[in-house]
Amino acid sequence: MTIRSRRAPIFMQEMLCDAVAYINHQRGWWEWFATDTVARYPWAGYGTKHWVELDTKGRARWFTSQLCNCGDFVAADHLAVLGLTPGMTYARVVALWRRDLEPELSAHGERIISPRSRTLMSVYGRARE
Repeated sequence: MTIRSRRAPIFMQEMLCDAVAYINHQRGWWEWFATDTVARYPWAGYGTKHWVELDTKGRARWFTSQLCNCGDFVAADHLAVLGLTPGMTYARVVALWRRDLEPELSAHGERIISPRSRTLMSVYGRARE
């Protein structure tokens, strides 16, 4: 279930902040979704067969799709870590982050991506096709 209102659950906002903090120590923010830290957030989708089958970029795609309509503002200190100006919404930040999740291209220009990486998951953990 994509957030359709201007408000996002606090745990979703905290997940984004944890992913931002992870950037300081790692090379790809989406790799945070492979850590055990994700398990401390209260959503039913974690640990399901579908979640386990997703690669880290697939998990990050699911997460960013949940905040694509969120009008809440990201804290200025987190935006500073990202090198972004204050006053940006979660929707804008995840729109920028999704660029990092674009499929890699082979030498022949074909997309290289796992089919499970493209499947969306609702907040409740059920796969959507």
